[in-house]
Amino acid sequence: MNDNPEDLACHYVLGRLDHHERAAFEARLSADSSLASLVRKTEAALDLRRSLLALHPTLNSSRS
Repeated sequence: MNDNPEDLACHYVLGRLDHHERAAFEARLSADSSLASLVRKTEAALDLRRSLLALHPTLNSSRS
């Protein structure tokens, strides 16, 4: 797994880390406030995207 914080945050938020990766990431998360902030921003961006797609389903016609 890539050690890039942005990539890890995305994989974490999307639930794409295996059990060991998730545990390691959560240990980092509890010790790193900037990483925790990045996760919150990533979660907010994903929530916004989901909301927009729910309001405008045609936006999802070419991408998932």
